[in-house]
Amino acid sequence: MRAFTLLETMVVVAILSIVAALAVPNLLPLLRQQRHAGHISATAGFLGRARQEAMSRRRCVRVLVTDDHTLVAETLNAFDCDAPDEADRLDVDQPLYAPLATMRLDDGGTLAFGPAPRGRPRGEPAQLRFRPTGRLWSVDGRGLTAPTSDPGAVRVALAGFADQLVIVEPQGLICTRAVPVSGAPSCR
Repeated sequence: MRAFTLLETMVVVAILSIVAALAVPNLLPLLRQQRHAGHISATAGFLGRARQEAMSRRRCVRVLVTDDHTLVAETLNAFDCDAPDEADRLDVDQPLYAPLATMRLDDGGTLAFGPAPRGRPRGEPAQLRFRPTGRLWSVDGRGLTAPTSDPGAVRVALAGFADQLVIVEPQGLICTRAVPVSGAPSCR
């Protein structure tokens, strides 16, 4: 009968352990880089899904950064994006904004607006708001709602890596760019 001895097996396990111990420190930066790329991709996907929900539900959807590592999408419980507080609610038993989805970065990544579209509704937090057409909503300098020509952006950061912007163009195109971006962020 042919077989491996216990000593031969132990030598092979020892050699594999040494090779693994040498390889792990070289893989850690690669794993962090992939995690950062995953954060960027997840943020872009989250914003794309919020835009798609606004178009499919035919109601405004806003995206908030609730703390430095959580995005929240909420759907408006009214058809009027411009003056939701004054509009009739679709379901009177529900709040004005109903939670739709949440994305959280648990491993040290941070999120912030940079920049959100200009202006915001009185009394509301900074936000990206998608209209039912898929376009971004904004407030002009006089406090009137208007189609925006300004892009919105969410800054994604992870210690040790250059910050990235996930940019939402006014018509809904979503792309990513490294920070700093000279001038207004744009997908072009």
